[in-house]
Amino acid sequence: MEENRSMKLVESDSLPVDILSRDAAIEMSFKPRPSYFARCKELGIPASKDFYDPKVRSLHPWLARRSRSIARALNLAALLPSNSLREFLTLLGFDTDKLRLLVEKGYPPLISYTTPNLNSLEMRFENEVIMDPMAGGGSIPLESAILGVNTIACEYNPVAFLLLKATIEFPARYGMKLYLKVRNEAEKLIDYALRKLSPFYERGVEGYIILRQVTLNGEVYPLASTIPLTSGSFISIGGERVKIVKGWASLATNRKFLSVWMRQHSSLLEGRNGELLDVLHRCLIVQTKRGFRLANESDQELLRKAFEEYCRVKPTLPGSELPSDNSVFKDLLLLKKYSNLFNPRQALALGLLIDYVRKRVVELMEGEGEFGAAVGLYLALGIDRLADFNSIITTWNANQATIRDSIGSYYKFRKFRLEGVYAEAIVPFRTLEWIFEPNAKDRTAGGICPILRELCEKLEGKSDKVKVCLCNVMELSKHFHEKISIINVDPPYYDQHVY
Repeated sequence: MEENRSMKLVESDSLPVDILSRDAAIEMSFKPRPSYFARCKELGIPASKDFYDPKVRSLHPWLARRSRSIARALNLAALLPSNSLREFLTLLGFDTDKLRLLVEKGYPPLISYTTPNLNSLEMRFENEVIMDPMAGGGSIPLESAILGVNTIACEYNPVAFLLLKATIEFPARYGMKLYLKVRNEAEKLIDYALRKLSPFYERGVEGYIILRQVTLNGEVYPLASTIPLTSGSFISIGGERVKIVKGWASLATNRKFLSVWMRQHSSLLEGRNGELLDVLHRCLIVQTKRGFRLANESDQELLRKAFEEYCRVKPTLPGSELPSDNSVFKDLLLLKKYSNLFNPRQALALGLLIDYVRKRVVELMEGEGEFGAAVGLYLALGIDRLADFNSIITTWNANQATIRDSIGSYYKFRKFRLEGVYAEAIVPFRTLEWIFEPNAKDRTAGGICPILRELCEKLEGKSDKVKVCLCNVMELSKHFHEKISIINVDPPYYDQHVY
């Protein structure tokens, strides 16, 4: 009996795996709204017309994000005794009345949107410490902190370390003051982009599909002949003739010309062969709220105008070479540098915004110290998301009629690669607003500000419970000497992702 009393719930056979699996599957799905309605029906909860669902992944891409509901469940199950299933479900947030209230407020009926009420069961975990020594995207330490448990999150990867600060440490330390300041700074950034970049985009346009072409011996060769546009239409290219055709056709990329295209494109960005702009980056299709149309001369002229400004301004982008020892970049090495992963308009937009954020962060730090640096981190994360969604390694997702970011290309092929076309975002009028969503209230498409508000509301006042460390998991004894109650870690799987 003594052995049974000391056993933890996580060691028993009592965990409600069916509930957790269903909740996690919906939480992690890419287009979850139909599942929200289905879950409401399963739970007997009247569904709202729409759902407000900020997600941690909106802060910044991370290749191995884990379900928050599972993280919360395993943290709790490691703390509670084996005979505490009822208390476990209450603390977890799986309660029909609580989920019904969530839905009435516009949230999905998911565990991760509930706030654990430890006081209701008079439970305290003041003396417990949960450590995740390889915390990555932060689901485990985030849910530990939300439970009010002393939390240590460690990472060796500097990007993940910054994400842990943005996800857990800064919201816990600064609370709603942080959200309000980031929202204000995001609005200023968007206003700056409108002033500087509006002349190079058409208002009302939602995106461009750009065709790659090369010139050889006086002849122009397109790198694609058919391009899926939507689930019921495709683009047919025959020389200068371009048509939108009903039906379906797979993407046909002429890959033998990609090496030529990369060399000519790099030369263009380095200030040579400017006359090749219209060949290398041919504006093919324009997406509008009403659907799609063929690009015209005025669309190409906007790209030329941006190229002229690019040559005049010479925006500064990271000039590091593409790593030849990283297999993810194997197919792109002829582009040579990171700065060549963008067309001239994309490079102009990214360069101007990087310059703005860099200067603004200096001002914020001079005026508000570490709080200013924290605010600047969210601006930088937003600019990094812009680079992910607005480069020449994006693709067109015909099934969703949206841009597939470069990370999406990596997920599909486990490397970056070029196709015959790429998609270009509308930075000043659409994309930057979508990335930050400073004014979102009852619906979010994946912006930074909505999830930051959620994190600040849940973590405010818990800064004394949170420690985020940049360290090697093989050297933990050098950094920590206190007792660790629970080590909860989802270790990186060898060669699953190339970080």
